[in-house]
Amino acid sequence: MKNYELTISTVEDEQGNKHESFGVRYGALRYDDLCFSRKRMDMLISDMNLLHLDAAHFADVVEDFIAV
Repeated sequence: MKNYELTISTVEDEQGNKHESFGVRYGALRYDDLCFSRKRMDMLISDMNLLHLDAAHFADVVEDFIAV
């Protein structure tokens, strides 16, 4: 069984400062740069795995997450 997993990217702001950005992946499906809070992303991924989120709903959950 596949699990949703954390992705980590480095992004640069307008002043040239680098920051870690977090996202989520499931197999070949991947959404990067969703937020700057690892704790928040870890909580989302934990819920997705705990509830055995079907991949058909992955995009909807990500859309709802970034809308908050």
